[in-house]
Amino acid sequence: MKNNIEKVYGKLPKKKVDLKNHKVELESVQELKNQINLITNSNLLAEEVIENYNQALREANSFYTEFNRIYENFINVAFDVLKKAEDLGVDIPEVDEADLLADRSDFLLQEIGRIANR
Repeated sequence: MKNNIEKVYGKLPKKKVDLKNHKVELESVQELKNQINLITNSNLLAEEVIENYNQALREANSFYTEFNRIYENFINVAFDVLKKAEDLGVDIPEVDEADLLADRSDFLLQEIGRIANR
């Protein structure tokens, strides 16, 4: 008569279990978990970047509208002063300064407009 231990061993599968494969599978699952954490964090960061970008575009659009209004007023005043200076035949140094400033402001206004209209 077989004792209890022999009976238990007799019921166990006779084939050899390859633990190396199980170890690889566990490592693969852990790597997947690591990748899930990495992509989850990347998704959160991407959402934040997109929101910041959209907020910056809204602010650029608002700034462009205000900057354009200020620029148009500036140009109107500058032309008015230039016309009056020419009529009077006087040289006003601020007119030259305004001319240089108008060129730079026009460039910046176009750049802000390009950014705001993306």
